[in-house]
Amino acid sequence: MDYYIEKENSIMKEYGIEFFLAEKKNIGKIARSHIHPSLEFIYIKEGVFEIGIDNQTVIAKKGDFLIFRANVIHTITLIENIVGTYYVLKVAPTLLFQIFVGKNQLAYTMPFLQKHAEDISYISSKYIPAEIKRIWDIMIMEFSKNENDLCVYQRIHAAELLLQLSRHFCSYFNSDSLSKDLNEHTVNLIYESISFINQNFASDITALSCAEHIHISYSYFARLFKAVTGKTFKEYLNTIRLSKARDALLQTDIPVTDVAMSCGFNSPSYFTAEYKKIYGKTPHQTKKEAPLHRYSQINDF
Repeated sequence: MDYYIEKENSIMKEYGIEFFLAEKKNIGKIARSHIHPSLEFIYIKEGVFEIGIDNQTVIAKKGDFLIFRANVIHTITLIENIVGTYYVLKVAPTLLFQIFVGKNQLAYTMPFLQKHAEDISYISSKYIPAEIKRIWDIMIMEFSKNENDLCVYQRIHAAELLLQLSRHFCSYFNSDSLSKDLNEHTVNLIYESISFINQNFASDITALSCAEHIHISYSYFARLFKAVTGKTFKEYLNTIRLSKARDALLQTDIPVTDVAMSCGFNSPSYFTAEYKKIYGKTPHQTKKEAPLHRYSQINDF
């Protein structure tokens, strides 16, 4: 099953924020492989989930917390036969620059926009600070009221949540680690290039063509792209291609060689080597697991 680009709905476009409760009653995927430009925070209310984040997998249970940065491929699958529910908070990157205004507050903004080797995506319930838990409880309580000014409350509490998350889990960021090139304009440029990559990954796309698409120089693009995504253009492109290839191997009967070609890999041997490097197994081994994964999709939405 291919990943898809999730578009912003009217609420996100108007308020830059969205908060809702998701529920799944049967084993299977709740959200297949997808990306979106917003930040996404998930708080597990009930159930056990397998969470795929940028080619890595974690198991999340009641009380656990997850952070999906913008344009990171992720999936959510219920893996136990009980009703699974979780709260979702989405925040538009542009809202961060409205909440944390001024250069001195970049340290609060960039941990959510600038990729870092020590990024945290999964936080076990036992490590969630009481202050963060308190904010989530307030947001849940306000959500249950369903009042007309709900989005106003959500924006206020989201700002407090981001501040606390930055204080507790992003302390490794300091003025020296922040890219001097990053601001609202340049971050949006890179997000535009990422969208371009996601739409054209199967073709012979290059870093130069991306730079030209957003009308900046190749060298400037390369520097910005690495700062925002934590990957070089080639590394990010391979991540997208391999994720799509894995879904195709598990969810279709397409031969391995054809999967490689359809995902932008002109060399089957290179595809196999890169695939094994990321997933620890060959594409053919993944193909053998396909029947089990297809069965798990019977109850998909």
